[in-house]
Amino acid sequence: MPHGKNYFDVRWLDEPITLFRPHGADIPATAGPWYERREAARFGLYTWDVFMQLPVDDQNAVVAHYRTHNLLEAMSAEYQSQMSKARTAKRRGNDGK
Repeated sequence: MPHGKNYFDVRWLDEPITLFRPHGADIPATAGPWYERREAARFGLYTWDVFMQLPVDDQNAVVAHYRTHNLLEAMSAEYQSQMSKARTAKRRGNDGK
């Protein structure tokens, strides 16, 4: 496993997905780092005790995968929403409404 801050280099339209901000991402909800680590452990199918016994680099890789997965899911949902709106607008334009 590579060491460093960027475990995955996932891009969308040649830009790092870490620059993506989902629509509505400016909501005031926040969660502390321990919540994210627990969710990442669950995502990776680890119990909390087993996750905490992993080496720090392995824990970080699980968290990085969890973050990347969530960003890709948000990007996909936003893209689908945009495509749906575009199809609706096109139909309305073709119907003369």
